[in-house]
Amino acid sequence: MSVVRSTQMLKESTRQRRRSADRCSLVSDVHASSSDGSEDMLCHETSTESALAYERLQPRIFGSTVDVLPHYVQLEIALSNRRKIMYTDVKMKDFYTDTCQVPYDVSQLRQFDYRHSHGFVRHDFIMLYDFCNGFMNFDRLSRAEKNIFFRYACAVDCLITSAYYTYHLGRAHNRMVMFNAEYVPMEPMPIKGNEPGAEALFETKADHEKYKSLMPTKIRQWTNMCLPFCELHASFEEYALLKALTIWHFSEYYVCACTHTHPHISIEPTEV
Repeated sequence: MSVVRSTQMLKESTRQRRRSADRCSLVSDVHASSSDGSEDMLCHETSTESALAYERLQPRIFGSTVDVLPHYVQLEIALSNRRKIMYTDVKMKDFYTDTCQVPYDVSQLRQFDYRHSHGFVRHDFIMLYDFCNGFMNFDRLSRAEKNIFFRYACAVDCLITSAYYTYHLGRAHNRMVMFNAEYVPMEPMPIKGNEPGAEALFETKADHEKYKSLMPTKIRQWTNMCLPFCELHASFEEYALLKALTIWHFSEYYVCACTHTHPHISIEPTEV
């Protein structure tokens, strides 16, 4: 992959999304849930409002005074710096010493412990809140659209960031490296927890249930996301652009699907 090709892909993706706007009425329902489990995300807009919403979701590439690629590269660098500060023992004097493309080194990784896993916590949301605010035209979105955008950004970041960190820090050791500097050993492949007799390997039923709720997803993430991504040998610039493109695509797809499929239902933003 090359930076030029990535930029061309971004332009072509924008043209394709414009051509496919009228086909969004065929998309099935998508429900976005807040972290407390509430579901309240369906849209209410006229066709004109739908078009305006679509335009708000497009980064202004053509005629913009901002170069797209450097903008998103710097946005990703800033997020990496925040993670370096949060999850390592870096000294204050080293905050601005270099361009932070990968915030950790192998010696700073910690093995994943399913018993103490909590997924995204408050400081992770804060870091991604700042990351989302840096997206081009994010300020043009409605309050409800920003909420949708943020949720998809959390999901995309978790997956693509883990794949990129794994490429640099974990693939050689058969480890899946996650956004928070934890890693899951993948050789030998861990059990899923639902095998016959697997419950005997756990001290408590609660441990077994939590393991079963987490590890099958981790294994799929390793197999279907991390390993294929490593084969791309993507540069940092390509990774940053791919991540931004994916977040925009999912967010636009959801809004487009909602406005065409459920014009009588309104979005009400919910607290994440």
